[in-house]
Amino acid sequence: MDVRRQWIVVAEAGAGIGVWTLDVRNGRLEASPGFFRLFGRSPVSGPIRASTWREWVHADDRIDELAYVRVALGRGELEIEREM
Repeated sequence: MDVRRQWIVVAEAGAGIGVWTLDVRNGRLEASPGFFRLFGRSPVSGPIRASTWREWVHADDRIDELAYVRVALGRGELEIEREM
Protein backbone atom coordinates (compact mmCIF):
# COMPACT_ATOMS: atom_id res chain seq x y z
CA MET A 1 0.00 0.00 0.00
CA ASP A 2 1.45 3.36 -0.97
CA VAL A 3 1.84 6.22 1.52
CA ARG A 4 -1.13 8.22 0.18
CA ARG A 5 -3.43 5.22 0.53
CA GLN A 6 -2.17 4.64 4.08
CA TRP A 7 -2.99 8.25 4.98
CA ILE A 8 -6.50 7.85 3.60
CA VAL A 9 -7.05 4.71 5.67
CA VAL A 10 -5.81 6.46 8.83
CA ALA A 11 -7.91 9.58 8.17
CA GLU A 12 -11.06 7.55 7.52
CA ALA A 13 -10.60 5.51 10.67
CA GLY A 14 -10.08 8.65 12.76
CA ALA A 15 -13.06 10.45 11.26
CA GLY A 16 -15.35 7.42 11.09
CA ILE A 17 -16.08 7.92 7.40
CA GLY A 18 -15.96 5.94 4.16
CA VAL A 19 -15.59 7.04 0.55
CA TRP A 20 -17.04 5.42 -2.54
CA THR A 21 -17.73 5.99 -6.22
CA LEU A 22 -20.51 4.43 -8.26
CA ASP A 23 -20.20 3.84 -11.98
CA VAL A 24 -23.84 3.89 -13.04
CA ARG A 25 -23.04 2.69 -16.54
CA ASN A 26 -21.93 -0.72 -15.35
CA GLY A 27 -23.44 -0.87 -11.84
CA ARG A 28 -20.06 -1.15 -10.12
CA LEU A 29 -19.10 0.52 -6.88
CA GLU A 30 -15.51 1.08 -5.73
CA ALA A 31 -15.01 1.90 -2.08
CA SER A 32 -12.39 2.65 0.51
CA PRO A 33 -11.72 0.41 3.51
CA GLY A 34 -13.65 2.87 5.69
CA PHE A 35 -16.77 2.35 3.58
CA PHE A 36 -16.70 -1.38 4.22
CA ARG A 37 -15.99 -0.86 7.92
CA LEU A 38 -19.12 1.32 8.24
CA PHE A 39 -21.20 -1.55 6.91
CA GLY A 40 -19.46 -4.12 9.10
CA ARG A 41 -17.87 -5.79 6.08
CA SER A 42 -14.32 -6.81 5.26
CA PRO A 43 -12.72 -4.58 2.61
CA VAL A 44 -12.33 -6.05 -0.85
CA SER A 45 -9.99 -4.99 -3.62
CA GLY A 46 -11.70 -3.93 -6.79
CA PRO A 47 -15.32 -3.03 -7.45
CA ILE A 48 -18.45 -4.65 -6.05
CA ARG A 49 -21.89 -4.73 -7.61
CA ALA A 50 -24.12 -1.81 -6.66
CA SER A 51 -26.87 -4.33 -5.94
CA THR A 52 -24.67 -5.89 -3.24
CA TRP A 53 -24.23 -2.50 -1.58
CA ARG A 54 -27.99 -1.87 -1.73
CA GLU A 55 -28.58 -5.05 0.24
CA TRP A 56 -26.43 -3.57 3.04
CA VAL A 57 -28.49 -0.35 3.21
CA HIS A 58 -31.31 -0.44 5.74
CA ALA A 59 -34.65 -1.05 4.01
CA ASP A 60 -36.02 2.31 5.21
CA ASP A 61 -33.12 4.13 3.54
CA ARG A 62 -33.09 2.35 0.16
CA ILE A 63 -35.63 4.65 -1.48
CA ASP A 64 -33.65 7.72 -0.37
CA GLU A 65 -30.42 6.24 -1.75
CA LEU A 66 -31.98 5.78 -5.19
CA ALA A 67 -33.18 9.39 -5.14
CA TYR A 68 -29.67 10.55 -4.22
CA VAL A 69 -28.19 8.62 -7.12
CA ARG A 70 -30.68 10.24 -9.52
CA VAL A 71 -29.71 13.70 -8.24
CA ALA A 72 -26.02 12.85 -8.64
CA LEU A 73 -26.62 11.82 -12.25
CA GLY A 74 -27.90 15.32 -12.95
CA ARG A 75 -25.07 17.14 -11.14
CA GLY A 76 -22.15 14.79 -11.63
CA GLU A 77 -21.41 14.48 -7.92
CA LEU A 78 -23.24 14.21 -4.65
CA GLU A 79 -22.32 14.12 -0.99
CA ILE A 80 -24.40 11.89 1.28
CA GLU A 81 -24.16 11.72 5.04
CA ARG A 82 -25.73 8.84 6.94
CA GLU A 83 -25.57 7.64 10.50
CA MET A 84 -24.82 3.97 10.78
